Amino acid sequence: AQDAPGYWEQRGWDEQAVVRTMSRIDYPTAGQIVPMGSPFRAYGIAFSGDRGISAVQLSPDGGKTWGRAQLPGVAQAPLGPLTGVRWRADVTLDQSGPARLTVRAVDGTGAVQSGQETAALPSGSTGWHAIRVVAAAGH
Repeated sequence: AQDAPGYWEQRGWDEQAVVRTMSRIDYPTAGQIVPMGSPFRAYGIAFSGDRGISAVQLSPDGGKTWGRAQLPGVAQAPLGPLTGVRWRADVTLDQSGPARLTVRAVDGTGAVQSGQETAALPSGSTGWHAIRVVAAAGH
């Protein structure tokens, strides 16, 4: 007559377990020196469960401004309904010194990935992935 909580629900996890939209920067790596004034390639992955990914946005200034990344794998049929999406973007940093690259994804329903950072328990973590790079002339 009742829906009994499962193993994970008994330990405080959400009963629905909806996959949170996520994205990450795989390259460049944190702390890497990148060229100042000329483009370099950034890339990574995005995933949102069965909702798919419709866009990925990359910010060269910690989330103040956003540019659209390319989704090279989306032009082809995905491997399956739960396949992550690869993205890439050409970035130019006009000032030398540290810069914070930040990424966020838009799922197939049009919902933008939450920038609010939350812990994994009870419903999955949220937040934008960011790395610090250093722009230098002559690199």
